[in-house]
Amino acid sequence: MSGYQTVRPSGQERERARNVPRMTAAAATPRASRLVTVDDACEQLGIAKTKLYELMKSGDLASVKLPPGTEMSGRRVEQSEIDAFIARNRVQT
Repeated sequence: MSGYQTVRPSGQERERARNVPRMTAAAATPRASRLVTVDDACEQLGIAKTKLYELMKSGDLASVKLPPGTEMSGRRVEQSEIDAFIARNRVQT
C-alpha cells in the first residue's frame, strides 16, 4: 500500500462544483483566433474572393482590417459574422 490517501469531496463540495458556470467554446477561444482569413471565409461560404470583397464593400458582411506590418495584416472576418450571414441568407423550403 502506498502512502497516498484517496480524498473524496463532500456532498457540499460536489454541489458547489456542479454550480460553477461552464466556459463556452467561444469564451475559451482567444479573440484573435475567432477571426477568419479571407481564404477561409471564401471556403466556408463557397464563393470567390471578388464576391467576398463585394459583400464587405456593400456592408452585407462586416470585416476587420488589421494594420499593415503585423504578422496578421490584412482583412479578417469574425466567425460569428459568417454564421450570421449564412443565417440571414438561408432559403426557407
